[in-house]
Amino acid sequence: MRKVIAFLVAVALIGMLFISFVSASTIEKENSTGELVGMVIGALLAGIIGIVTVGFTQHREAKKTKKYIASALLSEVQVNQEELQGLINLVHEAEKFEKGNLSLVDIFPKELRFEKTLYSALADKIGLLDSKSKDNLVLYYRDISLLENLLKLSREEGAELIKVLGKEIATKGHLIRAEEVYKRGEELIKSLKDQI
Repeated sequence: MRKVIAFLVAVALIGMLFISFVSASTIEKENSTGELVGMVIGALLAGIIGIVTVGFTQHREAKKTKKYIASALLSEVQVNQEELQGLINLVHEAEKFEKGNLSLVDIFPKELRFEKTLYSALADKIGLLDSKSKDNLVLYYRDISLLENLLKLSREEGAELIKVLGKEIATKGHLIRAEEVYKRGEELIKSLKDQI
């Protein structure tokens, strides 16, 4: 759409200049200079107005898109934060379970899935966000993917992490990592809200 508008403005300018030169050659010499200058100034003004209009429209569209992206990603991050909060609550309640018959490993979720649908769908538009939000967003989604993979690894038979650290220590490390990701998510929520 923007290219079409710019093309139409350029065609209009060229047409006005052509008409002004054709008409200037047919008009008497003493009047033609003033008319020619008037037409050229008019054409330039029309061109400037066209360029400003296109620029304003592009800026407004980018701002609207940025708000949409920030709002959509904000809702997805908030859903993921709720999931992370559940994991963090396990860390704080770990002592209760370790004193009873259950271990932390027994109550830890079998599978962990974070929402990444909107992040994936809007990946090509993330560049419209400010640099702080963009960087935090990429790191946040990298970290939640890592959490999912670490849980899968800690559940698999013979996983190296479990062999080296033991199942209980590996699970606690996973939960500590969840707290770090949650903090990054809270920062991300603040920066996304600032862009809405």
